[in-house]
Amino acid sequence: MTARENVDPPKWFGYLLRLALTGRISRDCFVGDLIEERNEQALRGEKLPNRNLWYARQLLSVVGHRRLTFILAAVVCLTILLSNGLLPLLGIDIPEFPGTNVVFFGGIALAWAYAGVVAYRQTGNVADGPLAGATSALFTMTTAMTTFALLQWDHAHLSAFELLPMFVLVGAVFGSIGSGLARFASPVDRSLR
Repeated sequence: MTARENVDPPKWFGYLLRLALTGRISRDCFVGDLIEERNEQALRGEKLPNRNLWYARQLLSVVGHRRLTFILAAVVCLTILLSNGLLPLLGIDIPEFPGTNVVFFGGIALAWAYAGVVAYRQTGNVADGPLAGATSALFTMTTAMTTFALLQWDHAHLSAFELLPMFVLVGAVFGSIGSGLARFASPVDRSLR
């Protein structure tokens, strides 16, 4: 990899950045600042962190919790459509292993906690974490349950909607954990507000 390739953002970064930042000018400025920062690190002779990981971390730093919620819901919906809709139609059977639910719900819970982190970083108020987590949980699980209900229309999938309040509560708890951890990991400097 050439020095220039190590500084420039990867192609995937540009695609995902369009989802994270709406304005073209703000995207261009953000990318320019990141390239400048990596260039300065290289000129100082510092060892540059892995390019993909570094740009992924920068991308996550600008994703708002609302946008994160929509992205998470889209990923969950797409995963359900693929694993329970398209792949079975194509005759591809995905065996369910014992840890499937742990991986699925654990990943979603981490995303709800991250929504709390993002909310705290944006406002500096720890109390915004539970709301962000609960909102993310409500939207994500409503999308998931609706997708399951549309794929397999029966009473069992419709009765799953009764679990929404529990998921919202769990989302609020994970949002609280996220904002609490963010408070101690990266306190907001009130003088900058």
